Amino acid sequence: MKPLRLAYVTTYIHDVEPLILAIKSVKARYGDIIDAQIRTGEDLVSDEDMEDFMRFAEKSHIALFHLMGEPPGFNKIVERLKRAGVPIFAGTSRYSQNLEAISTVPRKIYETIMNYTNYSEARNFTNLILFLANHFLGTSYSVNPPKKPLWCGIYHPDFNFTPTLEEYLAKKYSPERLTVGIWFHQSHWQSGDLTFVDSIIRELEKHGANVIPVFFTGLGDPISEGYGLEWIIEKYFVKDGRVLVDAVVSLVMFSLSMYTQQDMSVASLLKERLNVPVLKAVLTWNTQEDWLSSTQGLSPIDLPPNIVMPEFDGNIITVPIAAKSFCERDPLTGTRLIKFAPIPDRVEKLVRLSLNWAKLKRKPNSEKKVAIIFHNYPPRNDTIGDAFGLDSSESVLNIIRELKIRGYKVDCIPESGQKLIETIMQYMTNDRRWASLKELSERAVAKVSASQYLEWFRELPVDVQAKMEKQWGKPPGKLFVHENEILIAGAINGNIFIGLQPPRGFLEDPSSIYHSPDIPPPHHYYAYYRWIRDVFKADVIFHIGKHGTLEWLPGKSVGLSASCFPDLVIADMPNIYPYIINNPGEGTQAKRRSYCCIID
Repeated sequence: MKPLRLAYVTTYIHDVEPLILAIKSVKARYGDIIDAQIRTGEDLVSDEDMEDFMRFAEKSHIALFHLMGEPPGFNKIVERLKRAGVPIFAGTSRYSQNLEAISTVPRKIYETIMNYTNYSEARNFTNLILFLANHFLGTSYSVNPPKKPLWCGIYHPDFNFTPTLEEYLAKKYSPERLTVGIWFHQSHWQSGDLTFVDSIIRELEKHGANVIPVFFTGLGDPISEGYGLEWIIEKYFVKDGRVLVDAVVSLVMFSLSMYTQQDMSVASLLKERLNVPVLKAVLTWNTQEDWLSSTQGLSPIDLPPNIVMPEFDGNIITVPIAAKSFCERDPLTGTRLIKFAPIPDRVEKLVRLSLNWAKLKRKPNSEKKVAIIFHNYPPRNDTIGDAFGLDSSESVLNIIRELKIRGYKVDCIPESGQKLIETIMQYMTNDRRWASLKELSERAVAKVSASQYLEWFRELPVDVQAKMEKQWGKPPGKLFVHENEILIAGAINGNIFIGLQPPRGFLEDPSSIYHSPDIPPPHHYYAYYRWIRDVFKADVIFHIGKHGTLEWLPGKSVGLSASCFPDLVIADMPNIYPYIINNPGEGTQAKRRSYCCIID
């Protein structure tokens, strides 16, 4: 008996591995009854690859197309198959009248194939193969009907089953530890594409945190149970009325509104039911090599699902933690598995950032340290607190008053915003026109030794060190350096540091440097933010008003790497950025390149 010849084209990359496993399982149990070629859209880009596939497909018993968007040359493929008399199934997870019109199989067979492909999993593909063999070869294999998979649940690599919340907490939860929730799409769990999820789990646990990783699918998904995000939150992140998590890492693409009731605001749901930060981690469709070499960072196909839509939900945009990776071509089916491979240093970045946001929920206000940064461009005393459309000095005074009310350590409350600025000017400022370095040194709120800065500098990527040395000389440079110490401007009020954003470059040419896409910041700039993080030990940093220079430092446009200067400067500090609402273009620049929580 000749084998069943199956041509399978899919744009759902998570179909591939379960289908290959099913083919191997069928061959192991029943012999060579199946000869299949599988292709994703990535496999059909070149004319040579297309022609190679068509030589097989035109002699197949059936061609199956499981699509979300059309693969390259789809219409031509269909035309050739119809001329060759090959039966066609074309379907998607949502019923498509257009795709059914293309199909040539009877309606009953169409519905059966659609359920097998939509439910995926190796067991369903195994039965699909046997079903097609019975239909086209006249065999009489025992066939089980399509079976729905698990649509939601807790996943952890240490469990060989899907535990209930109670079972999971009994083994993986300590109330005294920080707890980070992770949510990701069910298709990753179903297909076994979980390496990047595992890497985040392990990194969080390495830092001593609890992790509650949950997979689920969309409320509007016609093939799933459609529990919805509110149900997921109540079932897995809340127990006995208490929210279990201190922060959430979101790995799902597109807007969370796809997972909520139509009449419910995502932002309202997250605030009312969780009230913790949600950090969006990016799965890029670029390969890691393409992402690293790109000045843009993320590609146009990445932006809507990974950046734009999550921004509308109020997510804190972070970094790409996994990139598309091609495995070797499968000798059995001719396709290449596509998986998301973790980017280790970006996973570490995400974890540090998420834990620092989480700490804000647990740490007593009386112990928290806050850095508040005034913009100061050009770097003169008369531009301290420069912010478009905002009375920044009075706004900062209001923040200080509110911090005092909420139990933060504040030694004194200035009488007015003007008095606040006058207090700051009693210390060193960024204005070097009327004071010598010796005078600035005497008024500096703090100093960083050259040896300490050299330690920090050597932690930077080698390519970053080279750029800074080429532009600014050997560390610690000359800008705001006196007697081998880097000077820090600002004032300390209890546990509040009120600082002035350091100059982007030399005072003599500020305008050309301010928005420069390639000139690195001076040594002083980097030292200033390292001092805030590592010496003052700020738990959170505020940047006051539109706009500063940090988000305009050199690096990728979005989806930053470890060699991008905004990423290096803000490091893992939670960043809160009050910003004027009528400039979303520059506001998104701040949000995407400094990982801030924008307050409009």
